Amino acid sequence: MSRHRILPRAFTLVELLVVIAIISILAALLLPTLSKAKKIAQAAVCTSNAKQLGFAFESYLSENSSIYPPALWGNYVWADWKYSWMAMIAPYLGMDLGHGQTGWENIPENSVYRCPTTLKYVGAGVYGTCYGYNSRAFGYVSYGTASYYGVSTSSPVNSSRIRRASQQLVAVDSWFHDSTDDYRRQGRYILDNQDYLCFRHNRKANALYADCHVKAEDQKWLYISHPRGYPWNICKENMDWFAYPGRNDWGLDKGYNPYD
Repeated sequence: MSRHRILPRAFTLVELLVVIAIISILAALLLPTLSKAKKIAQAAVCTSNAKQLGFAFESYLSENSSIYPPALWGNYVWADWKYSWMAMIAPYLGMDLGHGQTGWENIPENSVYRCPTTLKYVGAGVYGTCYGYNSRAFGYVSYGTASYYGVSTSSPVNSSRIRRASQQLVAVDSWFHDSTDDYRRQGRYILDNQDYLCFRHNRKANALYADCHVKAEDQKWLYISHPRGYPWNICKENMDWFAYPGRNDWGLDKGYNPYD
């Protein structure tokens, strides 16, 4: 009895092209979904990072008479800056960032100080983070008195001066500057100006509040708002949110590129 071996039929060129076309179509359909899922995951990590920063602030307050740290400890001379707010709360995150220009200028890239959505990481100096501290509210260089919008305010700031902790902004997603695409990809350590906001997450920015909750906020709440009112409350007047007169929508003033 003869046995015949049946060889597998090879794909024809047309069939191969059809398979490639089908794979290309499926990839085109799936890529936007995968990209969206990635962005959602990154936003979740960012929220977790901000919450950890919030708990670190809480621990710092408990050991420092309920007084918030300034953005920088030292004076206006760059070489005399001793500590940044990141370095001051770092021990409560299990980190030691040292001090001065040989310490906190090298913040680890994958630390809680960086949102994973940030397109460019710069580990030098105080720009090793992309969460901007509300420095006008809590103090910029060391402590002292400042005047904003004709109102005198002082720091250090005891948490008792904050009447509505759930509305008091502590830190939020930031970018280095809006002037160039490269700067938009980087972060910034303080938000002494609302121009440094960065709406990385579906046109929203993750904001950390004094009660440690984190919420994705839009440009109306963060940018259209006047700094004297919540959430900024830079003069500690504990005023309700009110609009900055004549301010345009963020999309018109700045645009969301490259995170749109």
